[in-house]
Amino acid sequence: MYTAKELDNETSYMYFRARYYDSELSGWLSVDPMSDKYPSLSPYCYTADNPVVLVDPNGKKIITLDEESQTNISNSLTKKEARYVKFDKNGVLVTKLLNKCKSKSENITALKALANSEIEYKFQVTDKDHEGKTFYDNNENFYNGVCEIPGSINNPSPDNAVWILVGKHLQPEKAVQTTAHEAYGHAYFYDLQQHGIDVNPYHNYQPVTVESETNGEGIKVIFRDANKALVNQIKIVEMQAKSNYLSRKKNIK
Repeated sequence: MYTAKELDNETSYMYFRARYYDSELSGWLSVDPMSDKYPSLSPYCYTADNPVVLVDPNGKKIITLDEESQTNISNSLTKKEARYVKFDKNGVLVTKLLNKCKSKSENITALKALANSEIEYKFQVTDKDHEGKTFYDNNENFYNGVCEIPGSINNPSPDNAVWILVGKHLQPEKAVQTTAHEAYGHAYFYDLQQHGIDVNPYHNYQPVTVESETNGEGIKVIFRDANKALVNQIKIVEMQAKSNYLSRKKNIK
């Protein structure tokens, strides 16, 4: 079987992006990540046991459509973690290098999950979403970015990929936080959900009645996010992204 895949010198295995192949044993070291979609086939087979006719594209990509998105991803990580972040000439994140990072931070963990997923994730810094709604930030009203998910009722993806869009109007620090919010929060939870993990990638705002702040009299209704797991995840990844960005900025000075 000739596939033109490269030999990973560190492991001595053939690297197929989605998994490794031991040529001496003539066997895969892990199951096909798409095996659940083909229950009639062995999870250890290649191209449905028909390599003469079929090929096995990796299909597992993080694609950045601009240099700003690449910068935001790198700046959301520590300087040490960012050493494992590299993009090819087409803006595709090099998963092989990323997987060598040993860090267990929430941000690198989420990024690695997206990079190793069978789902395609596209990052873009732009002035509007795919429905034509412009990003903005005016006083307490803001729309800084969005994660567009296939089949979503609100902000659906225009194709089968998940889009992480970040507003072009944002300052660097906020752009990094928004990238973490949309990618390591919403997109990451969506990916976990597709793999059977019981999480919800969407906000779930519920009306809550509270006392008015005016002399303690009267009541008012506010909306709070009932999806506490997502709220907590977003809080953590945004804080990490901000801290990593500020640390990097301080070192530059």
